[in-house]
Amino acid sequence: MKGIASQLPDNDTRKKILLRSAIHHLETSLPNIASGSYGGEHWLASFAVYALTNEK
Repeated sequence: MKGIASQLPDNDTRKKILLRSAIHHLETSLPNIASGSYGGEHWLASFAVYALTNEK
C-alpha cells in the first residue's frame, strides 16, 4: 500500500487512505510476530521487516 501510495500525486485523496491503511496494517500485525506460530514468526516477521525498511 505504501508503494502504491508513493506513485500517486500528493493531491490524490487515495494516497492518504492507502498510507493510513498501511500504518494500521503494520500496527495490527507487529504484536503477533512473537505469537509462537509459524505464520506469525515467519510470514508476519518477513513482511514486517519489508514494511519497516521500505521507504516507499
